[in-house]
Amino acid sequence: MMTGHRSADAGMSPSNCVEDCLFPRCTGQGAAGETEILHGNRSNRAKFSRSAALVIIGGICIAGAGYHFARTAIEATLRDDAIMTAENWGRYLGNAIKDIEDIAAGQPASEASEHLLQASRAIGNVFRYKIFDPDGRLVLISDDPDYTPEEASLSKHNPTAASVVATKMPHLEFKTGDGVERPLYYSEAYVPLQRNGRSVGTIEVYVDQAKSRAAMTATFRKLLLQIVGAILVAFAIPAAGFLMRSRQQIRTLDRLQHVAHHDDLTSAMNRTSFTDSMATLVRDDIPFAVHFLDLDRFKGVNDTLGHAIGDALLSEVVARLSRLGDSSTFIGRVGGDEFAVCQINADSERTGKFARLIVSALGLPFTVGQHEIQIGGSVGYSVFPGDGESAEDLIRAADVALYQAKSTGRGKAVKYEISMDDERQQRVLLEERLRHALQHSEFEIYYQPLFSTMDRRLRGFEALLRLRDDDGYLVPPDVFIPVAEEMGLITAVGEWVLNEATAFAQGWPGDLTVAVNLSAIQFETGRLVETVRNALEASDLTPSRLELEITESLLIKDPANVLGQLLELRSLGARIALDDFGTGYSSLSYLWKFPFDKLKIDRSFMLELEDADGKPREILKTIVALCRTLNLSVTAEGVETNEQLAALRELQCDQSQGFLLGRPMPASQIPSFMMSISSEPLSATVKEPLVGRAG
Repeated sequence: MMTGHRSADAGMSPSNCVEDCLFPRCTGQGAAGETEILHGNRSNRAKFSRSAALVIIGGICIAGAGYHFARTAIEATLRDDAIMTAENWGRYLGNAIKDIEDIAAGQPASEASEHLLQASRAIGNVFRYKIFDPDGRLVLISDDPDYTPEEASLSKHNPTAASVVATKMPHLEFKTGDGVERPLYYSEAYVPLQRNGRSVGTIEVYVDQAKSRAAMTATFRKLLLQIVGAILVAFAIPAAGFLMRSRQQIRTLDRLQHVAHHDDLTSAMNRTSFTDSMATLVRDDIPFAVHFLDLDRFKGVNDTLGHAIGDALLSEVVARLSRLGDSSTFIGRVGGDEFAVCQINADSERTGKFARLIVSALGLPFTVGQHEIQIGGSVGYSVFPGDGESAEDLIRAADVALYQAKSTGRGKAVKYEISMDDERQQRVLLEERLRHALQHSEFEIYYQPLFSTMDRRLRGFEALLRLRDDDGYLVPPDVFIPVAEEMGLITAVGEWVLNEATAFAQGWPGDLTVAVNLSAIQFETGRLVETVRNALEASDLTPSRLELEITESLLIKDPANVLGQLLELRSLGARIALDDFGTGYSSLSYLWKFPFDKLKIDRSFMLELEDADGKPREILKTIVALCRTLNLSVTAEGVETNEQLAALRELQCDQSQGFLLGRPMPASQIPSFMMSISSEPLSATVKEPLVGRAG
């Protein structure tokens, strides 16, 4: 039995074990037996020697073939990588620089393009590039700003560049450098420079591939040594099987590792992996900055073009961010359209510059399929050490800075400051209060009276939205209304105001009007006309008693859409007023292009009405006369002195509104206010605010 045989030879050396496995022992007796055994042993040894020689030769051949394959594979991989990098670079310049065709033709670059060309001289692995015109003449060198179009006209013809334009086939040359002025190993890739699908020239891109080549060479060298070692130890077939299994396992493990640490859509690091990498930098006390960025208008892309285009756009964003960075940066996707970039060993100047570069890059159009998409983005960033002691602290700080960037107009880069924490906390509390107030109808409406200027008779009220904080104090409208708009609550709040104000006004004397302010967002929903109609029907208020006030800024964003809805509102019987006239975007064309019934002059005119040179008074006089010609009534806001009221009477302004005549008051005080008005004699002057007593 085999067990007995192995026991009898328990003292054999490893070489004998190998030999024993290859050649079975003979157990014959006598000279003949010994001769047979000797002959068999010699024959077996010869076979073993031949087999060993074949294995060694085969191993050498395999190793040689492997080396050749590795070298070929490395060159092919580097070639593909260089060409792809060059094509992406050319595509980026072609899309980003509007006058690239003129530049390729030898014309000077515009100021904006020159700035972008300077900013993109060396990004990522690209450390230099040249641009040739369609005839192969050199017109631009990225690292030679003194190269002029005049020199370009005298430059020699480059047949390679001309051939690339003619054939549209890339050309690649591998080069070596000294590691100082040029990388140890790099490639010069000639690819067509295209603009809107047309070749306008050739771009020669210098790609640093020293690190990639060294890494690939080391990897293949290690792999070849493992293969040869496996062949020598366990012969070809077991080694091949082992290699195949190992390769499959490595691929499986690599895939699992990639899935565990990267976003499947964009291949950027996922939030967990990004945070872990930051934690490692913190633990090793390595300085770095983290940039949080949020895409503007991305939801609109998904809603209008579909999620497939939106997903492709996110991938393009990551690709563009990758081109901005280098080996000291890494990118993570931390939310739906939120990304983070970690910048290692960057000082404050480089950090701020990189943040602004991200904003600029996101502001350039993206080409996705047949669509050219303009989105933009905002950036908030924090630095270590300084803004936090852990990865979580730094991420939170960058997120706070991002919120600050978005709240100040978007398209900005903002560094975290500790004072932002208090502002963010106040914002969170205000958002919670707004949601609660809407859900439980805890908003309030105050009403400010409007008077006839000439006889000081009450003509109506303006409904003004109010909100109290948790301590019962009123929150300024210019604080909570913009937040409600950003949160998407203003449409529901505006509907509530319309319903409450019209229902309350129904109980007033029949000649009094109620004015309600409208938000631009209410026009964007497309449901404003229906909302007003429903409010009028539910309250049974005569439509002509409802005045709807809009601001001038609304007329600029989408005038055609606004005009259509204003005409429909007029058809319901409601009156339309242009509020805050005389600020910002004032244009007289609004007065005849849009169906206004009333013009409300901004309070800033009242502040300047008594100016010594009299110009504000003359302007106001002209506005009143113009409105009278256009059959528009005029209301002056911000009347606070008897002198202002007297001037308005002299100018024959129709209505007046302000603290002199009446402060905004809660609905509960309206009945007593009306009674006090009806019992007081008319006077040319006001001794005290008529509702000063009401607060």
